[in-house]
Amino acid sequence: MNIKIRDVMSIVNSEYGLSSKKLEPYQVDLRALVMEFPEFEANFQRNTLIKLNEESQTRLIHFQQNHSHLFNDLIIEINNVN
Repeated sequence: MNIKIRDVMSIVNSEYGLSSKKLEPYQVDLRALVMEFPEFEANFQRNTLIKLNEESQTRLIHFQQNHSHLFNDLIIEINNVN
Protein backbone atom coordinates (compact mmCIF):
# COMPACT_ATOMS: atom_id res chain seq x y z
CA MET A 1 0.00 0.00 0.00
CA ASN A 2 2.86 2.34 0.80
CA ILE A 3 4.24 2.12 -2.75
CA LYS A 4 0.80 2.71 -4.30
CA ILE A 5 0.19 5.81 -2.17
CA ARG A 6 3.66 7.12 -2.99
CA ASP A 7 2.99 6.59 -6.71
CA VAL A 8 -0.41 8.28 -6.56
CA MET A 9 0.93 11.23 -4.60
CA SER A 10 3.86 11.61 -6.97
CA ILE A 11 1.41 11.91 -9.87
CA VAL A 12 -0.83 14.29 -7.92
CA ASN A 13 2.19 16.42 -7.07
CA SER A 14 3.53 16.56 -10.62
CA GLU A 15 0.14 17.04 -12.32
CA TYR A 16 -1.57 19.38 -9.85
CA GLY A 17 1.22 20.77 -7.68
CA LEU A 18 -0.34 19.43 -4.49
CA SER A 19 1.68 18.27 -1.50
CA SER A 20 2.95 14.74 -1.81
CA LYS A 21 2.58 14.37 1.97
CA LYS A 22 -1.23 14.63 1.95
CA LEU A 23 -1.77 10.91 2.54
CA GLU A 24 1.26 10.45 4.79
CA PRO A 25 -0.80 8.98 7.66
CA TYR A 26 -1.62 6.05 5.37
CA GLN A 27 2.06 5.60 4.57
CA VAL A 28 3.47 5.96 8.07
CA ASP A 29 0.84 5.75 10.79
CA LEU A 30 -1.21 2.90 9.31
CA ARG A 31 1.88 0.79 8.72
CA ALA A 32 3.06 1.41 12.29
CA LEU A 33 -0.38 0.61 13.67
CA VAL A 34 -0.67 -2.69 11.81
CA MET A 35 2.87 -3.72 12.70
CA GLU A 36 1.98 -3.31 16.39
CA PHE A 37 -0.85 -5.84 16.16
CA PRO A 38 0.12 -9.12 17.83
CA GLU A 39 -1.68 -10.97 15.03
CA PHE A 40 0.57 -9.33 12.46
CA GLU A 41 3.72 -10.25 14.35
CA ALA A 42 2.55 -13.85 14.78
CA ASN A 43 1.69 -14.36 11.10
CA PHE A 44 4.14 -12.15 9.22
CA GLN A 45 6.83 -14.74 8.63
CA ARG A 46 4.34 -17.43 7.65
CA ASN A 47 2.72 -15.19 5.02
CA THR A 48 -0.73 -16.39 6.03
CA LEU A 49 -4.10 -14.73 6.48
CA ILE A 50 -4.17 -12.42 9.49
CA LYS A 51 -7.38 -12.58 11.48
CA LEU A 52 -7.58 -9.49 13.68
CA ASN A 53 -8.94 -9.68 17.19
CA GLU A 54 -11.64 -7.25 18.33
CA GLU A 55 -9.20 -4.73 19.83
CA SER A 56 -7.10 -4.59 16.65
CA GLN A 57 -10.23 -4.22 14.52
CA THR A 58 -11.40 -1.37 16.71
CA ARG A 59 -8.04 0.41 16.43
CA LEU A 60 -8.11 -0.01 12.65
CA ILE A 61 -11.66 1.35 12.44
CA HIS A 62 -10.67 4.35 14.56
CA PHE A 63 -7.75 5.02 12.25
CA GLN A 64 -10.08 4.95 9.25
CA GLN A 65 -12.61 7.23 10.93
CA ASN A 66 -9.90 9.75 11.78
CA HIS A 67 -8.21 9.76 8.38
CA SER A 68 -10.72 8.83 5.67
CA HIS A 69 -11.42 12.51 5.05
CA LEU A 70 -7.96 12.84 3.53
CA PHE A 71 -9.10 11.17 0.31
CA ASN A 72 -12.08 13.51 0.04
CA ASP A 73 -9.84 16.49 0.80
CA LEU A 74 -7.48 15.38 -1.94
CA ILE A 75 -10.29 15.11 -4.50
CA ILE A 76 -11.56 18.56 -3.54
CA GLU A 77 -8.07 20.04 -3.88
CA ILE A 78 -7.63 18.44 -7.32
CA ASN A 79 -10.99 19.82 -8.44
CA ASN A 80 -10.10 23.28 -7.13
CA VAL A 81 -6.88 23.32 -9.17
CA ASN A 82 -8.88 23.06 -12.38
